[in-house]
Amino acid sequence: MRASSYYDRGVLTAVDVKDYVYCPVIPWLKAVHGVAEAPTPSMEAGVVDVEYKEKVAEELSLPEPRRFEVKLVDRGLGVSGVVDVVAGPKGDMVVVEVKAGVRRPQRHHLAQLKVYALLASRLLGKVRRAALYTPGGVVWLRVDYRLLEEARLLVEEARKAVYSEAPPQARQPEAKCRYCFYSQRCPVRGI
Repeated sequence: MRASSYYDRGVLTAVDVKDYVYCPVIPWLKAVHGVAEAPTPSMEAGVVDVEYKEKVAEELSLPEPRRFEVKLVDRGLGVSGVVDVVAGPKGDMVVVEVKAGVRRPQRHHLAQLKVYALLASRLLGKVRRAALYTPGGVVWLRVDYRLLEEARLLVEEARKAVYSEAPPQARQPEAKCRYCFYSQRCPVRGI
């Protein structure tokens, strides 16, 4: 039985995919048990307003037009998200994910960015580049068929994990689990 009607509609978010890449059990716990982490001080520090995103767009010299906090829902793919910045004309767009509270980009942050690139490509037009902006620097990705296919497969994997009756397998380092909010409810680790 699903804890949230949101998941009953069959739509995951790019954040669910990010969480899945970080640890496959997290989105499963959210969907099946309705477990949600209260915002931590570092999460709150990472929340940025449109004004900050506009400054990032200027710093990166993104092309016009620039759109901020673009909500996208692809019912066919069953994924949604809010892209921080979509810049440029339809045939030559750039998507940007802004992470103000992140020191250095991690694999799960890049997974979220790839899903945003997929969403924008499917719903808005050709996306050529994607960027993950952190205070420590910017990671640029070329958006091509390989990247979009990787994102699509990540969405499928995350969906299988979320809709599985049993918790997905997770082999996380003990140190990672020790500081995880979800470890108290984790059926895999049981710490």
